[in-house]
Amino acid sequence: MTVSFTKDNQVCEAVIEPQRASESGIDYERRMPAAVAEEIVNEIVPVEQRGKRTGGMIFGNYSSWARDEYEYVSIMRLLVGVGGPVKDMKVDEVRIRWKQRQCY
Repeated sequence: MTVSFTKDNQVCEAVIEPQRASESGIDYERRMPAAVAEEIVNEIVPVEQRGKRTGGMIFGNYSSWARDEYEYVSIMRLLVGVGGPVKDMKVDEVRIRWKQRQCY
């Protein structure tokens, strides 16, 4: 996870990616199951801290961006998979942005 901060050291953005490096090299095809990504997101920003849900969308085809908008945060997931429900797809990246915090 990569975290960015505001001038007063509050988290303003968190980017979650699967661990790709190992002793045998880097595996750029390694992805997280959607359920694992959701557990991590819920630990970082629990539902009750997000505020009211204000929107969401999914755009793309094989690789898709799923965006959930809340009063205080925006959560974007880069999903990889063919058809089927989002819960069955793999996650390449999750990006959480706190709306009322300016990254420095």
